[in-house]
Amino acid sequence: MRLKGKLAPYAFLFPALVVIVVFFFIPLVMVFILSFTDKAMAGPLPMGIINSYILSPLGIGNGDYLLNTYPWAFVILVNGFIGASFGMILFSSAIEAIPKDYTMASKVDGATTWQTIRYVILPMIKWPLLFVTTYQTLSLLTSFEQILLLTDGGPRLYQTEVWALTAYHRALTSYFGNTQWGYGAAWSVILVIIGIVMAVIYLRVFRFRELIQEPRIDAL
Repeated sequence: MRLKGKLAPYAFLFPALVVIVVFFFIPLVMVFILSFTDKAMAGPLPMGIINSYILSPLGIGNGDYLLNTYPWAFVILVNGFIGASFGMILFSSAIEAIPKDYTMASKVDGATTWQTIRYVILPMIKWPLLFVTTYQTLSLLTSFEQILLLTDGGPRLYQTEVWALTAYHRALTSYFGNTQWGYGAAWSVILVIIGIVMAVIYLRVFRFRELIQEPRIDAL
């Protein structure tokens, strides 16, 4: 692919940009990549990448299976990585859509980079911020597949068990179910209520009524 016009001087950056986008986007669309993370990244010596190339050379740890030693660290890392990939795609598109005249005008007025971000960029991307914040909160409340693949609620009893995973274990642990469908449904209803409450709070924080108002020039 050959870039023309103003982008031509930056053509050498295009392969690196593709690699970065793919690297962040694959975990978002392929949750089962976590099985690779489980065995290759967190495995014990000499198979685990983290143990072999990071912890062992520094003399940290005993080379044990890291998911048994630090299960929550990997759960948070994987969920954060997937969430960051989703947010990166939306925010990069939203920021790119902001007219360059606004940022150039702020620079002409003497605004610093942080002032431009606070007073120009952030107000212009309130819709993506509201959507990503709400979506990620609801996703964290209901997502359990990452924990299911990584630890299945373990390694010790209920150590990494979340409410969504509890609902799954109660209702659908085996192929024929666990005969506790009502118990699992009750957990799901609790999650729905919490999600609705959090969504309403976010709508208040981001001033949703102001976002949906017509521009004053159109109202006149």
